[in-house]
Amino acid sequence: MNFCHPALVALHWIMAVLIPVSLMIGGFVLSNIPLDHPGKAEALQGHMIAGAVIGVLLLLRLTVRRWTKRPPPANSGNSVLNGAA
Repeated sequence: MNFCHPALVALHWIMAVLIPVSLMIGGFVLSNIPLDHPGKAEALQGHMIAGAVIGVLLLLRLTVRRWTKRPPPANSGNSVLNGAA
């Protein structure tokens, strides 16, 4: 069975971890820090840097996907499942 390029798989799973973590930090941590707290700016800056890293990883993933060979379509043996894939 042919799979996607290993770099695509690695980038996928790195982003699969970073995106929910960044969303949770933004939603639960940053929202609970008062606006006048001295650490709010640093926490927000860290959150913004994480978002920029995710954006760069996304661009890298799209570039790798563009220049690597794609695997053949999956065949489950069921036409309905093949159509859904």
